[in-house]
Amino acid sequence: TRVTGFQAEVNGVKVPQVPVNGDFSLTILGAALPWDANPGYDNSRRQRMKLVYSTDSCVAEIPEHVRGIGCARSTRNVRALTKTGTYGTQSIVVQTLCSTVPTKTGYNNATFGGLRIGSAKM
Repeated sequence: TRVTGFQAEVNGVKVPQVPVNGDFSLTILGAALPWDANPGYDNSRRQRMKLVYSTDSCVAEIPEHVRGIGCARSTRNVRALTKTGTYGTQSIVVQTLCSTVPTKTGYNNATFGGLRIGSAKM
C-alpha cells in the first residue's frame, strides 16, 4: 500500500482544510489498497487510520482534542542494543490498534467519517 494524498470533506463537499470544531470525513488516497470488487476477497473494512502530530511516530497517543478515533494502549517488547553493546529486550508503550473503520472504500481510496478536531491548548 502506498499513500498518495488526503482529502477532507464536510457534508460530502470537499474542503481545502480540516475544520476546527466541526465534523468531517477524511479520504486517504493511495495505490494497492486492500479492496476487491468481490466481497469474498474484499479486506477494505480491515483498514484503519490514525491522526497524530506530524512530529510524532505512528505509535504515539492520539492528541486529546481529536475525536472519532480510539486506539488501544499496549506494551510491545522489542529487541534493542544496550549501552554495553549487547542485545536485550526493551518494553515500549504503543497505541497502534485503532478502532475507526472506513465508511466508504474503493480501489484507490478509503474514507473515514465522524471525525472532529477541537482547539488545542498551546
